[in-house]
Amino acid sequence: MAENLTDLSDPRVRQVFTNELFPQKTTNITDVQLPTFDISYYPKDRGPYNYDYKNLDANGKLNNPAAKWGGIMRSLDQTDFETSVIEYVEFWVQDPFIKSPASKGKLVLNLGNISEDILRDGRRFYENGMPTPKIPASIDSSTWGYVPVNPIQVTNAFSNNPEDRKYQDVGFDGMNDAEEANKRSYLINKISNPTLAQQILKDPSADNYVWYRDPSYDASKTGILGRYKYFNNPQGNSALAGTSQFSSAATLLPDNEDLNRDNTLNETEAYFEYEIDLQKNKLGVGTTRYVTDSKTVNVTLADGSKSQENWYLFRVPIKSYSNSYGGIRDFKSIRFIRMYLTGFEDSVTLRFAKLDLVRNQWRQFAYEIDTTGDYRALPVSNTTTVNTLAVSVEENGSRTPVNYIIPPGIERVQLLSNNGVNLLQNEQALSIQLNNLPSKSTRGVFKTMNIDVRRYGKLSMFIHAENKNTIDVVEKGTMTAVIRLGQDFQNNYYEIRIPLTTTKRKTYASSEANMVWPEENELNLSLNDLVQLKLARDKARQSYNTIYRVQQSNGHTYSVMGNPNLGEVRGILMAIENSSNIQNMNAEVWLNELRLSNLDERGSWAALGRMDVVLADLGTVAVSVNNRTAGFGSIEQKMNERAKTGLSQIDGAQVS
Repeated sequence: MAENLTDLSDPRVRQVFTNELFPQKTTNITDVQLPTFDISYYPKDRGPYNYDYKNLDANGKLNNPAAKWGGIMRSLDQTDFETSVIEYVEFWVQDPFIKSPASKGKLVLNLGNISEDILRDGRRFYENGMPTPKIPASIDSSTWGYVPVNPIQVTNAFSNNPEDRKYQDVGFDGMNDAEEANKRSYLINKISNPTLAQQILKDPSADNYVWYRDPSYDASKTGILGRYKYFNNPQGNSALAGTSQFSSAATLLPDNEDLNRDNTLNETEAYFEYEIDLQKNKLGVGTTRYVTDSKTVNVTLADGSKSQENWYLFRVPIKSYSNSYGGIRDFKSIRFIRMYLTGFEDSVTLRFAKLDLVRNQWRQFAYEIDTTGDYRALPVSNTTTVNTLAVSVEENGSRTPVNYIIPPGIERVQLLSNNGVNLLQNEQALSIQLNNLPSKSTRGVFKTMNIDVRRYGKLSMFIHAENKNTIDVVEKGTMTAVIRLGQDFQNNYYEIRIPLTTTKRKTYASSEANMVWPEENELNLSLNDLVQLKLARDKARQSYNTIYRVQQSNGHTYSVMGNPNLGEVRGILMAIENSSNIQNMNAEVWLNELRLSNLDERGSWAALGRMDVVLADLGTVAVSVNNRTAGFGSIEQKMNERAKTGLSQIDGAQVS
């Protein structure tokens, strides 16, 4: 295959390099090539344990392939999505219709409790439970074949006797080809085409494993896709080592239906479903659900020719499911994920550059953001959707309508790798996407914490805004950023309101960072201003139960509600208000580099003195004095761990 440059240049199997898809990413010697997860789907071919012989044409291909499906599933280690704050399934995928005769289809994701019973018979199957001439074991027959009577798999290993392997490595039906032919003879005898019948007799269950280096592939000069077509089949996939320098086994472990290895066969079907429609020449941002970014990649193929490929970034919010089944109500127990393809009339290959479950430290605020002091839940009729995600220089440098640019004055963090290469870390921002936000309404996200900010002097942040309704013009004041910090977000908080300037559609250069991150949008807050604001409110004798606002010279508005304490900040809320008269605004706001600065670095001191005075026969008087100023601490303590207040102490005692 190394000399077959034409096959190696096929976009469905070619090497994908990291800098093709992520040109801003610095690579080490270990990640120059981007490992992809490839799924090839053949809807015309009969899959394992599909005995629908009557719907085969003369060539053994399935009729009506668009009605078929094929998929994979796996168990998940993190099952509590709510505690882990997992909000997205995210993946970069190559255009699946490259060199595919198919025109449309669906990619479907299932999250939840999914049955592990691959062959639906209510019996747990595992290959090393099958009997051999030297290891007798009790088995029972089922609709599909044979299954072990004992449902407990004591060891996850085949018999140590090499002669036993052929009796155990037989696939999920527990039968070899001859037994399969005998079991399905009543169906095979109904096939009127003798050639097709003979073809099916070779492997009635279509579950035979074929090694990608099999000599038959060399003789027929089969390409890479064809060589891996039967690689996932279970019968014979654990072959013993032969004379070849390469092992022909796909795995050395017996196949079994217990995916999460809890010694229990889960048969429950209760899951959330996410349908993604894929159509040829119609994939893209705004036209395909869940697509948030796309890239056209220029590549040099193995044969030296140039080519272009389209890659798409899908972000699937787990709460935006298409359907739910089995009565599942929440995301507290998501034990499995299943992915399947359907609706394709011909073969298709999906190449995933990334496939991740993405957690979020920011949660959506499910209440009205107002000044009443009451927690009023959002109405059931609320049609506004809020998506929280990340945008970064590595993945979104070519984003449309506005590409991601590093904020002015910010440099990417560098790490020195083992081979002396400086690796630039990814620089990213929090993105809040709002759809159908009514006029004068506010939606936001929050993050909980517990920090003391009294030792700092300044709170800063960059803000970028896009109004999707009027993306080709720059607007001022149509959106307002609302930032609240304090003990809570309704009764005890400080609030900063910043009228935002939007950025219009364009591909920006690095020198134009000030247009992507306008200076008038920046949060540059002196924390002492909040203290003075609170004092002014108290001096004016205004009630704590009403908000007190003061507009600043830069157009920002500072407010205080209740009795917030900068020494105990429990959370921060970032929200966006539709300040315009547009009834259904679609917008996106980036928040970046939220940081505290201007530490109080004034010197501090501490002293301790003790004096004992002996007054002849009257007795002894002991006096000790201890004084410490704010900011004093030991060398190993961080600035925020040192004393927040001063202390003066004097003790006296008379000893007779």
